[in-house]
Amino acid sequence: MVNDSHEVTASLKEAENVVPADLPPREEETLALVAKGLSNSEIANAMVITERTAKAHVGSLCRKFLVRDRTQLVIRAAELGLVELELSE
Repeated sequence: MVNDSHEVTASLKEAENVVPADLPPREEETLALVAKGLSNSEIANAMVITERTAKAHVGSLCRKFLVRDRTQLVIRAAELGLVELELSE
C-alpha cells in the first residue's frame, strides 16, 4: 500500500513538470477553443472537422498534458502560459 501511495505522489509530481513539446497547429487551435469553453461539437464546427476528430484532439491533448479531463487541461495550459483565461464579469 505504501508503494502505491508513493507511486501516485511521484506521478503527480511528474505531471506538474510536463510541458508538451511543440503541439501540432490543429492541437494548438483545439486547446485555444477548449479554453474558451467550447464543446466538442462547437470545436468541430469552428475547425470544420468531425466531432469525432475534435474529441480525438482533446483526448490527445489530455494524454500529452497528463490530465484526466478538459478542465484540468485548461488549468494546466494556463499555468504553463499556453492559453489566457478570459474571465467574465
